[in-house]
Amino acid sequence: MCWKPIAARRRHGLVRRRPPCTASSSAIPARERRPSPGSWARFLAGLGYLEKGHLVEVDRSNLVAGYVGQTAILTREAVERALDGVLFIDEAYALAPESAGNDFGREAVDTLLK
Repeated sequence: MCWKPIAARRRHGLVRRRPPCTASSSAIPARERRPSPGSWARFLAGLGYLEKGHLVEVDRSNLVAGYVGQTAILTREAVERALDGVLFIDEAYALAPESAGNDFGREAVDTLLK
């Protein structure tokens, strides 16, 4: 289905463009299996989207610090380690809990979205 536009572009001699590659995987915790982030990284590398295709797996504790300003630094470091690979944030919902109060998780989310 998604290959039809690519075939149509080729027929008309248009330049091949790589489609954007943004993905999300979700499953009910402890009930469903989701595709392995490592296999996803290897798959994207095999398609040529990534040169290295390595996986950097982090969770809330790797991104959120205890003081203002440190969270952005930790988050940027994780993103830089994952460049040309896949950044997998395990339990990403924990970054922005509903009852956040003075929580720095929102700062991590804002840094990721920059």
